[in-house]
Amino acid sequence: MKRVKIEVHQVLTMISDRGVRNVREKKYFEKEFKVSVPARQRLMAEQALNFEIHLKKGKKSDLSKCSTTYGKIIRCDYQVRVLTGFGVFCSPGPRVDMPVLIYPHEIEVPQASAPEEWDPVKMSTVDLDIQNNPPQQDYYN
Repeated sequence: MKRVKIEVHQVLTMISDRGVRNVREKKYFEKEFKVSVPARQRLMAEQALNFEIHLKKGKKSDLSKCSTTYGKIIRCDYQVRVLTGFGVFCSPGPRVDMPVLIYPHEIEVPQASAPEEWDPVKMSTVDLDIQNNPPQQDYYN
């Protein structure tokens, strides 16, 4: 293996009321790393390859304003995709998609408080007698 490509994707799935799915993908990050791994070498534990990715903030690539959502109509997933560059002829090489959960920033909402001069007036309780079968009325004649 001579190269590894790492990408960060947003996968937006919209589901209509008829069950039709519309999937859109947006790439936030892409970087290729040159590596030198001989054939059949296992890369486990201490021999694993480590890559650092630094996501830049910008108008079109700011993940700090994004979050993962799983709704009935809209689903928004984020994935780190790892691709290797040893496909045969025109076929793509192996790829691994790893899900990433992005939690939204917690927003503190100030609690409402009553004005200092507020003096609520408590009203008395009223009991109403409601019939089980109200008379039928014809509103259209």
